[in-house]
Amino acid sequence: MSDLDSFLSKHNITMKDFKATKLKWDELQKIRENYMSILPDLEPTANYIIERLHKVKKIHSVRYRLKSPDSLIAKIIRKKIGDKRRRITLDNYKSEITDLIGIRVLHLFKEDWLDIHHFIKSTWSLRERPIAYVREGDKNEKYEKTDCDVRKHPYGYRSVHYLLKSSPTIKENFSEIQVRTIFEEGWSEIDHTVRYPRNLSDPILVQFSQILNRLAGSADEMGSYVIFLTNQLEKFSTERKSITQKKNELISKLKKQIEDLKINPRKKITFENDLQNLVKMNSRDYGLSTSKSEKDYFLEFLSLPSKSETTNQNTLFEDSNEYLHSIGDNILQLKEKHSISEIMKKHSKEKVKPQKKK
Repeated sequence: MSDLDSFLSKHNITMKDFKATKLKWDELQKIRENYMSILPDLEPTANYIIERLHKVKKIHSVRYRLKSPDSLIAKIIRKKIGDKRRRITLDNYKSEITDLIGIRVLHLFKEDWLDIHHFIKSTWSLRERPIAYVREGDKNEKYEKTDCDVRKHPYGYRSVHYLLKSSPTIKENFSEIQVRTIFEEGWSEIDHTVRYPRNLSDPILVQFSQILNRLAGSADEMGSYVIFLTNQLEKFSTERKSITQKKNELISKLKKQIEDLKINPRKKITFENDLQNLVKMNSRDYGLSTSKSEKDYFLEFLSLPSKSETTNQNTLFEDSNEYLHSIGDNILQLKEKHSISEIMKKHSKEKVKPQKKK
């Protein structure tokens, strides 16, 4: 078996398809030799790009590979099989095969892509618009809004590809960055190993790959939902802390007002006990408004929805509602009575004393 026969067999290319390309094996060998001579020059470019990408917080991991000489020749043949009019020669193969340096960027959540996208576009010059490969049925708005060329991939492959122009040395090189989620990476690695490039059309493998692809998509959706829940819980926790702080401030204010009330000591103790029970109870809080009167302020903050609005709540919740209403109303009533009595007392002191009879 000749070197050509062995090569074609290894890469699952038929002799018939190879001959249809009209490529010359000797010319391909010259390309191979030239590529091997420039391989050492590609390493600094790859390392430079990776070093820059590591600065992006949303990136989970980065890896790269330099295309092997055999893979380069196999790709040239396949591209000619796909497009007979395409010319790939010793002079232009470095610009025609744009993934001699291949960099894979992985991120955890779909939402992380946008930060990575902006970083790449602001850091390097791109040879062409980024290509966003999507699956049939995917939402494409985020890619269209960021000037990506959206293409539906026949096998459900999801990834965004960037073709960079970079030159850490005097020679300009092209590098391809592929950005995708970890779940999509897992699917594509399995698909690439099992189907590509050997059995692209095998119906059993195609169906298996499609099922795995849908599972990867579902896993990404679950990841997005986890992020949504996390953000909601953090938001709730922040709001709860704020409400609790306001509630504690109000309780302190109420305690002070109870202490200042000139009422029977036993009645005061009752109010204090009621207030203490209120602190222990599970209640719903309302925001504060500085534009309201003091009476409205107390009633709105201390009160809860009517019983008709809390029919699905537990008994403790309803008891807390009654406590809030009764304590707030009683304190306000006492404050009003206290104010009236003070006025009456002051008024009585100012009455003119009767004159003594002469």
